[in-house]
Amino acid sequence: RCLAASSRLSAAASDATGNYKTGQPTPGNFEVKFRAKGFFDLTISMVPLETGEVTLLDAEMTPIPIHNIQGFIVEDHDVRVEGAIIRLENQDFIYVDTTDAEGKYLFPSVKEGDYKVFIGRWGYLNQLWENLNFDHDVVRYFAVTRGYEDNFNLDLGWSVIGDAPTGQWERDIPKPMNFIQMPTFDSPADPGDRAYVTGNKGFSLSDDDVDKGFTLLTSPPMQLRSRYNRPLLSYDAWFFNPNAATPADDSLTVLVSNGKETVILEAITEDTFAWRASPRFDLARFIEITDDMRIAFRVADTEANGHILEAGIDNFKVEEGLSDEDFGQADELVKMRFHPNPFRSELTIDYKVEKSYDELKLLVFNVLGQKIEEVSLESALGTVQLELDFAPGIYFVAFQLDGKLSDAASVVKGF
Repeated sequence: RCLAASSRLSAAASDATGNYKTGQPTPGNFEVKFRAKGFFDLTISMVPLETGEVTLLDAEMTPIPIHNIQGFIVEDHDVRVEGAIIRLENQDFIYVDTTDAEGKYLFPSVKEGDYKVFIGRWGYLNQLWENLNFDHDVVRYFAVTRGYEDNFNLDLGWSVIGDAPTGQWERDIPKPMNFIQMPTFDSPADPGDRAYVTGNKGFSLSDDDVDKGFTLLTSPPMQLRSRYNRPLLSYDAWFFNPNAATPADDSLTVLVSNGKETVILEAITEDTFAWRASPRFDLARFIEITDDMRIAFRVADTEANGHILEAGIDNFKVEEGLSDEDFGQADELVKMRFHPNPFRSELTIDYKVEKSYDELKLLVFNVLGQKIEEVSLESALGTVQLELDFAPGIYFVAFQLDGKLSDAASVVKGF
């Protein structure tokens, strides 16, 4: 592309043979800039243009050098990660690769320049490096950490189904819409510029909104029982369903499943008018935690009344609510903590069972070793709140897995 710079800018694109034509309505000396993808920008100053005359100006542009960029994606310094996506991106070029069985990536022909580098794989925390300069061949290692997080800058395997003819979930850079209540960018709380949005075509309010049906966005499975002591889920959402001739009646419903059952975390029915951070959901309080957990976001337009309906999801993450150090006692069977201790009437017990089992019980004993309380439990991790109407004194709490007792912990009931 050729630009003739003055108070009035003229631009022209060269054809397939490299020829171009441009000009200015008034004579004088001009600065001419040439820009082409894959070449360094070129500026020629003091180019004379005369009325009624054709000035021949040839420009020889220098190709941007290419470099071999390769390396490995690892965790814990030396464990190589297969199947990780790495994306190099700037305003002109995008390169994408997936690591092989050895954790290796390879870009044999990267144009020299500054790049954003996105790295992700489901089950690992997202990584972003800004303004990495590649000006020579290099072998580079990138480290990743286990965890569940998605800023949606990469395709990490979410699925979309639905019967709505328009407005299906899609991962994209949100388009500006001609309405102030609809965000025109991804969540500012996470890096990158992509999010999942319902329909991203057109530029007006009603273009590609969810209509006459539903769209369901579902995460890949998560191993929350084995990886977390207390998984806390959060995300950013926006929802737009304005009143029209009839009251708005659509929703964004958030669901969690464990491979055996599905429950609702929340249903958003009122306009957020912007990105809204969700509460940090303690998933163990809603459902049994397993190693086959999924989160789903369902947007549905009821048939009774037609309304504009749009939604977005971004900044998805599962964080640890209890570190190993938070547990006051642990053995090969179970980790547990008690609070408050001493207690007056109500004792809260957080626990995580470390073994597989068929039957799980919580037992309370007095100082004589007599069992005075028994609670059957279903979940391998969670919280139990006991109201113990006993005399003040020392008591012992233990877990029983298929008849085998864990180490007992002492608790004190005060006056």
